[in-house]
Amino acid sequence: MSETAKCAGPNAPGRSIEHNGKTFTFVRALTGGALLALEAKLYDRARAALADMRDAYPLDEYLKRLDDLRAKYEDGYYALTSPTTQKLLKTERGAVLLLEALCGASESEVFELLTERTEEVSRILDEVIEATFPDKKTTGPKAKPPRRRYRAGG
Repeated sequence: MSETAKCAGPNAPGRSIEHNGKTFTFVRALTGGALLALEAKLYDRARAALADMRDAYPLDEYLKRLDDLRAKYEDGYYALTSPTTQKLLKTERGAVLLLEALCGASESEVFELLTERTEEVSRILDEVIEATFPDKKTTGPKAKPPRRRYRAGG
């Protein structure tokens, strides 16, 4: 990949936040890697919840539910565009999962960033969403998507 390609486009390095001696670098746009990371986190979360209930089901029921869970994953149930994921992303927990995928931080680090650097994280998230879903209009002023503010506690 050329140096120009590395500095532009969705694979370019995104903005960084230095916090408590650690640098968190966010992707510039939701690329395949970030989308797959989010999808895997959602699937792992569902699989862990099912595993917690293993003793509550007879073995055949548990295995059926596990197969159903795998089928949902393969059918794109946890993809960014699925209604389930879209609904989740409107919650604090969904925002945390998305941010984990965007910067590779742990859940506790993301909560700390959201608590202590709320405005900066919100701006970066807005930029990522805008870069991922640019307005496709070719004439007139560019319409800006509604700004969302993600903050801890609500």
